Amino acid sequence: MSIKKLYSSKILVLIVLIISILLIINKYILEKYPRLYQDTFNLMELNRSAESFEMASFYLKDGYYQDINKSIDLLYKLEKENKGRAYSGLCQIYYKHYNDVKKNYNGMDYCYRAMSENYLKSFIITSYIYKDGIGVLQDADKAFELMEKAAKNGNADAQYDLAEMYQESYSSYSNRLPKKYRNAEIINDNLFRYGQPKDIMSYVWFNISAADGYIYSKVQRDTMSRYMPKPNLKLAQKISKDFYRLYAKSPN
Repeated sequence: MSIKKLYSSKILVLIVLIISILLIINKYILEKYPRLYQDTFNLMELNRSAESFEMASFYLKDGYYQDINKSIDLLYKLEKENKGRAYSGLCQIYYKHYNDVKKNYNGMDYCYRAMSENYLKSFIITSYIYKDGIGVLQDADKAFELMEKAAKNGNADAQYDLAEMYQESYSSYSNRLPKKYRNAEIINDNLFRYGQPKDIMSYVWFNISAADGYIYSKVQRDTMSRYMPKPNLKLAQKISKDFYRLYAKSPN
């Protein structure tokens, strides 16, 4: 047997081996998820906790078995345990499954109810709804305001998204500094010649999110710090320090 044929046969054996491993993994996943699904519902019936209702709802709206109506029913039950979570989950269904529920489901009402409970994730979801125009007119400024609200209440995900909104000049609010820092001494020719306020504020929110443990924000912040002019970087670091004292991480 030639070296070429031997090499080809080894490649073939390796391919067969990889396919076999993938089939075994797939079989394990197919068996495992229904068990997890059923175990979740058993737990829900035993202790009827907010966590078990939410987990059961996850399997129905996003998980292995998808049943949007059943998920909605479970979230209605969760309302008695935790209104913020329940309304936020119903808001998320509206965002992710709008085409399935739009006719008989007032999802935006649940979004606003969740926000009235100050459930921060609902501010993020509603921001996405306005950003993408899901069942509403697209409104960049409204999306920005809602994301900023969640960010200023300490949500690291919102802080990251807000930093990106600044970076992309997403709304009319994206290219301005907070009032405290808009004075003649700080806003000088060099600042606008070598960088815009949007870059400074983008750095600020990446920096705060990184301090709150968001790893992707750390990468973005470190990248920006390498190309930002020194005066801008110094100002961004000063604002970051001031903001972090005000907008510490929230568990919500």
